[in-house]
Amino acid sequence: MIDLDAYRDQVIADLKALLANVPGARIAIESHPGRFELAELEHYSTNAPAIRVAVLSSKESDLDDSGFKHEVELGLYLITKRGKAGAQDRQMLKLSSLTMRFIKGFDDFGGVFAARRPRGIGFTSLYTAQLDEDAGQVSLGAIKLQQLVDIGLAQGSLDDFITLANTYHLGDGDEPEATDSTKLPQ
Repeated sequence: MIDLDAYRDQVIADLKALLANVPGARIAIESHPGRFELAELEHYSTNAPAIRVAVLSSKESDLDDSGFKHEVELGLYLITKRGKAGAQDRQMLKLSSLTMRFIKGFDDFGGVFAARRPRGIGFTSLYTAQLDEDAGQVSLGAIKLQQLVDIGLAQGSLDDFITLANTYHLGDGDEPEATDSTKLPQ
């Protein structure tokens, strides 16, 4: 029984373990909230090669009547730049091939959260550009995959989301003239 944040953390830990022993590779692997923008690419290119892991979508699986198994789509964003290892496009192809091979061959990818091995693993080249003279050529690619994940029963607290509060300024003064607070049932 998990949440999607814990699942993403497990995937990051799996990728770090899988890619830790690649000769000559120092790959920064971290979470990412979703899809990329150009400003983020400029920022992350300083630590290239890098992989940023994002949960792109989650939907109830048709394979499970309980509603607790979801088909989760992950995006593993790969960032490379021209450097000692050669052209960024060659680095991108090598890093994507290696990562997909590791994911496919790792029986326990997703850890205890996985209800099934990943499927639909594929790579897409998204963007290549000369960001500036100092940064050089940078490439952004994505490995997408789907995995059936057991999200379990909701656990924890919704305290941050259960109170609706409003303050009303009815006049010209600094003090509010009316306040309202509603606690939603859990």
